[in-house]
Amino acid sequence: MIRCFVVDVDGVLACSRHRDERTEQWLCSGDLLCTDNYNRIMYLYEEERNSYRQVANVRHEIIIVTGRHEHYRPDTISWLTRHQIWFDGLLMRRDNDRQPTASYKVATARFLQSTGRTIALAFDDRDDVIAGYRAEKIPTMKMKPPFPNESKKK
Repeated sequence: MIRCFVVDVDGVLACSRHRDERTEQWLCSGDLLCTDNYNRIMYLYEEERNSYRQVANVRHEIIIVTGRHEHYRPDTISWLTRHQIWFDGLLMRRDNDRQPTASYKVATARFLQSTGRTIALAFDDRDDVIAGYRAEKIPTMKMKPPFPNESKKK
């Protein structure tokens, strides 16, 4: 059995409120890490792992599901690596995918479930994404993105 945490990037791990949505929508090189959000996710992840420690054949994963297009994969991986974010998988939308972000993320969650994974908890900052996950009976945690000056480098 694989139990996973589904984690968003922008507004959850990356403080992106300072970006100009029209010109820098997916350029994250200057984003700070949302330290409080990251620490909370990792604390809950360890709690989840500890609760299943005595159960045989249970593996845990952190899967990053972002609305960013595949074109931005190198920049996204660079940012995650620079901030020492540990993850098992990074799922990004195809470059020609123009569906609403909530639709993309719910479809991606369904895909993860179709591979035998159980989504233990999904973290996002958008109400429409949270509503979509909840409609699929996926446990969620709405993350409040801090302003850039409220986060510190890890």
